[in-house]
Amino acid sequence: MKRHFLFVTIFTTMFLAVGCASKANYSGDIQDEAPVENALGISGEAGQSQEPQLNSLPPAVDGPKGGLLDRRLIRFEYDKSAVLPEYLSVLSSHSEYLNQNPQARVILEGHADERGSNEYNLALGQRRSDAVRDIMLSNGVGRNQIETLSFGEESPINRAENETAWSENRRVEIRYHNE
Repeated sequence: MKRHFLFVTIFTTMFLAVGCASKANYSGDIQDEAPVENALGISGEAGQSQEPQLNSLPPAVDGPKGGLLDRRLIRFEYDKSAVLPEYLSVLSSHSEYLNQNPQARVILEGHADERGSNEYNLALGQRRSDAVRDIMLSNGVGRNQIETLSFGEESPINRAENETAWSENRRVEIRYHNE
């Protein structure tokens, strides 16, 4: 009986220690998960989107080039995974390229800013890459041409701690496999 009690006490202590180790300063707003219109890239909050920013990364060496295909970053609002309408033409161009080149493969890398726990940001980055994937799938791209993954907060473009940096880090990067 003492052995069982000791085991329960140790397990509970470990569980609480692990649960308390993460950051707890995220907003908790997860309103954008379920609706279909968000998967199709429609933002439900009018007037709150920021001006689209130019890509801060050079075009991939091994991917398609020209026009909208040079744009490889899809930006997101804070704590949201809905693709903003200004990026739909970029995704349409990449989808068209993938449809015309069935051998081409793309990796959609989801990212978040540093606010929130590591676990939360990994999940948010995954929701963002999944939202971009869903739009590409709805544009006819084959499921076998798309891979999604999340880096969460681990690969920031800008390491500063301000709104400009955070808005640059909230993104999905479109990367093509070697052709």
